[in-house]
Amino acid sequence: MNKKNRSLFDRCFSVSLWIGLVIIAVGYTFFPILGVKYDSLVGKESAREKLIHEVAAAYATKAGLDQAPDLVISKDPRAPLAARAILFNGIIAVSPSLLDPTKYTDDDVRGVVAHEIGHLVRWDSYRVWNQFDADWAREKELAADTFAAGITSCEIMHALIRNHLDGAMAGYNNPDDPHPHPDARMKAAGTCA
Repeated sequence: MNKKNRSLFDRCFSVSLWIGLVIIAVGYTFFPILGVKYDSLVGKESAREKLIHEVAAAYATKAGLDQAPDLVISKDPRAPLAARAILFNGIIAVSPSLLDPTKYTDDDVRGVVAHEIGHLVRWDSYRVWNQFDADWAREKELAADTFAAGITSCEIMHALIRNHLDGAMAGYNNPDDPHPHPDARMKAAGTCA
């Protein structure tokens, strides 16, 4: 290759490399947030909605996040889930059942929100990416349980897992769902005093 052709090749390669990096950066900035599908925002009318907002704000502060995540209600069967991307404070999508005090206790809400804050702090956004590696997603779940126990308590996390054991086992037994076995989640939440 002569000097003139080499110079042209170098410039084209350099421009292509920069374009690729920009595409990756834009994708990483927006894709996790755009991957969260939801029906509506969590309001502030009911006592349960207020609790979710208060807990999310308190735990976000305790976890060192700059601001509380946006809270949305999703009918996606994977909810609750969390996603965070550069330039965004994060989003937590909860299932409508979390708003029902007959299905989730106040402490259950604390445990769920703490777990999702754990995903945000760790930049997991795993629900968007987990189809690539279920083992990686399971590790992220256990790490979020450990984080949640540290920000709430071991007792709250153990009670949450026990209170929703049927759902946890259904997730564990579903080959498309990367949730770990409830016993592994209990262990990740620590030993209670």
